[in-house]
Amino acid sequence: SWLFLSSSFSSAIACCPCNGMQLQFLLYAGLSKCTDDFIANAKKGMTVNIHGPFGDCTLNEMQPAPIVLISSDTGFATTKSIIEHAIALDWPHAVRLYRQFQELPGQYMNNYCRSWAEALDDYAYMDFNAVTTNHMMQQLQKESQLIDSANFYVAGAQQWFNATLLALTQLGIAEQRIYSSVDDNT
Repeated sequence: SWLFLSSSFSSAIACCPCNGMQLQFLLYAGLSKCTDDFIANAKKGMTVNIHGPFGDCTLNEMQPAPIVLISSDTGFATTKSIIEHAIALDWPHAVRLYRQFQELPGQYMNNYCRSWAEALDDYAYMDFNAVTTNHMMQQLQKESQLIDSANFYVAGAQQWFNATLLALTQLGIAEQRIYSSVDDNT
């Protein structure tokens, strides 16, 4: 069966992109009418047309370096995809996930985030519930070696993203080391 929506919506891949036959997406109810319509009408076995991928927020395999992932709310799908890709590649560098909860209730998949420590040698997960971006950046500053060497992946809603990008550049992180995904559905 097919589901036709009055308009389209975007959603980031939430799994390693290396397996195109089993793609995962995280869809959040209550953020947009289009997403709500899709969730309400989706059925098992239904055909869904996907166009993409778009954007630059994918793991940069050509520049192997430590990675720092910073996400808020719906941006978690992007960071989940990058971490699963790093696990599939047996990533030899440090991986840090800074996850901020602002608008979505609860701490979705928190235990899953902690479990990645079993698959990655140098992995740490920090979650921040309704704190300011400045507080999160203060925690990041404690790992000064990462600020000098890591690639940064930032994913979340526009207003949060703008504040986070500004904070990263104020820490002296060059924009060419920052990969981004802005969620336009929130």
